[in-house]
Amino acid sequence: MNKQLNRVRKILAKIVKPRGRHYFLHYIAERFSKPSILDVGCGNDAVIAVKRALSNFHYTGIDVEVYNMSDISLLDEYILVEPSAFADKLGELADSFDVVISFHNLEHCLEREKTFRNMLRALKKGGLLYLSCPSEKSVHLPSRKGTLNYYDDQTHTGTPPDFAALKQIIAEEGCEILFEAAPYKPFYMEFLRL
Repeated sequence: MNKQLNRVRKILAKIVKPRGRHYFLHYIAERFSKPSILDVGCGNDAVIAVKRALSNFHYTGIDVEVYNMSDISLLDEYILVEPSAFADKLGELADSFDVVISFHNLEHCLEREKTFRNMLRALKKGGLLYLSCPSEKSVHLPSRKGTLNYYDDQTHTGTPPDFAALKQIIAEEGCEILFEAAPYKPFYMEFLRL
């Protein structure tokens, strides 16, 4: 049964392609010839996905620890900083990057608003930010291995990021939203009860 379920998952994954960071990477390739990219919370080998999508870029990662990275040498620069100094270090990077990527990082930050403002400020004029974080609805999801419920992950701080508040900060910092999406859950996940 498990073998069949895994086979169905693989087939559906090929048919139903999720939106998100992979589309964003292709958009970067169309917009910049050699983008400078800052990956905020760069663990989980994110640089590998970028290297698959883009051929010519400068990649800087910033994090509080080396987390699930198979080859740090893939990064052009790697900044390790204490959690208490994370937001301030981002502030030192103002006007430095064409692209800032923050994939499920903001919910771990001690100074969430300051961190987010400094992510936006790290962008050069005309730069792009990709931000993904848990929604407020995640506190109502069931608990399971893999942290479906926001509070299952002990490294999350406070409550989930407030999307309306983030949008307000974006406006205050003189930026605009080019694309926003509601919480993503592929239909087949519900169908298969995953």
